[in-house]
This record gives sequence, C-alpha cells and structure tokens, in this order.
Amino acid sequence: MSSYTLIGLMSGTSMDGLDIALCHFHYNDDGWKYELRSTQTRPYPPTLLSTLQGAKSLSTTKILELDKLLGAFFAESVLDFIHEKEINRTSIDAIASHGHTVYHQ
Repeated sequence: MSSYTLIGLMSGTSMDGLDIALCHFHYNDDGWKYELRSTQTRPYPPTLLSTLQGAKSLSTTKILELDKLLGAFFAESVLDFIHEKEINRTSIDAIASHGHTVYHQ
C-alpha cells in the first residue's frame, strides 16, 4: 500500500485539551509525503481535567481508572471529530495515540 489516512491524537502536560489531526501519507518516487487535512483541539471536561492535573500523585489503581476515563474521552472525541468534519470512516486506515504524558523525567 502506498497511501494511508490516519488520525493522530496528542494529549500531554500542557493540559490544553486533546489535539486531533487527520493526515494523509503517500509514497512516490520522492519518498513519503504527507498532507494535514483537518485538525481540532477538544477541551477536557472539567472533572477529567481536574483528575489529570493531579495525576502525578495518584495511586496505581487510580491511574488505571484514569486510563479508562481518558480512553473513553479519546474515543468519543474521535467519533465527534469524524462526524463534525464529515470524514468517511472507511477511509481511515489507523488511529494513533501515544497516550497522555503525566510527567517528564
């Protein structure tokens, strides 16, 4: 396959929200090229934001609970993004996320 359409997710220590990008990658004689087709930042709901802000001090059990909540928020946000931007779901080859950065060491 020489072309891919991906949705990428970025969530980190800035706490400004979930960044979503629709990108198209294609390969030709010059190598890989990309096109950024659409972007959006979705703010965190207040309760989730509050939990994320205190994540560095959470127990392992609470981090696992937060992981599930964040995953649900990511999934809902991607579905809303696809709907709002009128993206054909079958055109998406993959959705990628590095997760959420709690702290840097």
